[in-house]
Amino acid sequence: MTLIETIAVILAIIILVKFVLMMFLKPKLWQNMAKGFLKHNNILTAVYLVLFLALGYLLLQELNIVQLFIGALFGTGLYVLLLLPYPKVMNVMIKEITENKTKSLLCWLVFIVMSVWVLIYVFV
Repeated sequence: MTLIETIAVILAIIILVKFVLMMFLKPKLWQNMAKGFLKHNNILTAVYLVLFLALGYLLLQELNIVQLFIGALFGTGLYVLLLLPYPKVMNVMIKEITENKTKSLLCWLVFIVMSVWVLIYVFV
């Protein structure tokens, strides 16, 4: 099993366990864990940034930037499908993002860099 396959298997197991806990067994436990994690937002941001960069590096060993970019679009679509049944939450999130632009700047920078990279890859 490759490293990417190992990461995918671990993620698949985490998602299945999380789903069972969240939907059937202990929804309050999941809520409390999420609240606890979110209290450490700066640490979470740093951890996710490191994971994002490491996973991006691994994926770019197997995929080109266009394939990775489309995969990111696929993942974003899945996330949107998760949020669409909750329009009130989405409206609050959109309002927060547009009123506090600096909080989402890191994510926008990643999108901009990837977008420019894709355009260079395709047209140059």
